[in-house]
Amino acid sequence: VIGAGPAGYVAAKKAGGAGLSVLLVEGRKLGGVCLNEGCVPSKTLLQAAKTYYHALHGDTFGVEVDGVRFNFEKANAHKTQVMDGMRNGIAGLMKKSKVEVVFGQATLSEGRKVTVDGETHEADNILICTGSSPTRPPIPGVDGDNVVDSTGILELEELPSSLVVIGGGIIGCEFACFFGSVGVPVTVLEALPEICPTLDPDLARTLRGELSKKNVTFHVGAKVEEISGSEVKFSLDGESQVAEGGLVLVATGRRPNVANLGLDDLRVDYDERGGIKVDDRCATNVPGVWAAGDVTGRAQLAHAASRMAEVVSHNIIGRADVMRYDTMPSVVYTNPE
Repeated sequence: VIGAGPAGYVAAKKAGGAGLSVLLVEGRKLGGVCLNEGCVPSKTLLQAAKTYYHALHGDTFGVEVDGVRFNFEKANAHKTQVMDGMRNGIAGLMKKSKVEVVFGQATLSEGRKVTVDGETHEADNILICTGSSPTRPPIPGVDGDNVVDSTGILELEELPSSLVVIGGGIIGCEFACFFGSVGVPVTVLEALPEICPTLDPDLARTLRGELSKKNVTFHVGAKVEEISGSEVKFSLDGESQVAEGGLVLVATGRRPNVANLGLDDLRVDYDERGGIKVDDRCATNVPGVWAAGDVTGRAQLAHAASRMAEVVSHNIIGRADVMRYDTMPSVVYTNPE
């Protein structure tokens, strides 16, 4: 199993529990993007912001508190504690399921071989679940010192004076909600006519209205043209405008991690989204090679990745199973959710 995120460690646990010999390869930390750079840290901070916001506005419910303040350093420390605890939990699960875990860069080759730091392993089945990474659009100035993606913004040690978010999708809105709720002025620039285009339009409009009450200003239908220092230049309705921010977050989507794995040498097929192409069993076009999670470009959600991992594990151990996407729930972890 290549990649120890919500797909990888779930597949490893199930296969190991079924008596298979399992090797789990991870390039960085157990837990993958979700635990280390996505769901877990962002939602932990969002819960901290929600608690702070409720304390500020508790008098509506008869809860009166004086001197409420948000301590970003303590919130970050709690975030780190949660992440460390969950990584330790995954390590314990792997040990219990008799899964061998190695850290390093995995490269595939013909004959279902995987090489990790010079050591080659052979297997009957290989599951690729290497996740995804943030994309950066070709905007002049997008590589500036004050520009971060959804990974970099989680590494901040202090709150910015203000924030401009390029991209009003789920990731952009969740971070806008967090920073706006703790008092940071936020400007969101979205190219489409409405934020969170995967939501029902009425819900998206309602969410935009609610977030506008939390220090968040929205510009929909805005085309970003350039980032220059603290200024983000964009056009709206044919007019040039400028949004200023001490920090700029680029939240314009994610791309599957398929590079440097040797997939082209194996002639693994990709789909139109750039992910590994799989069938409803999560099998690739190469016999014995499977893929699950964000690397497929399908339903980039932690629980979707875990379910895909289940499907793969079931098929490998001889239990027929298929993946369905038509009943896949999703949540925007803003306030309100």
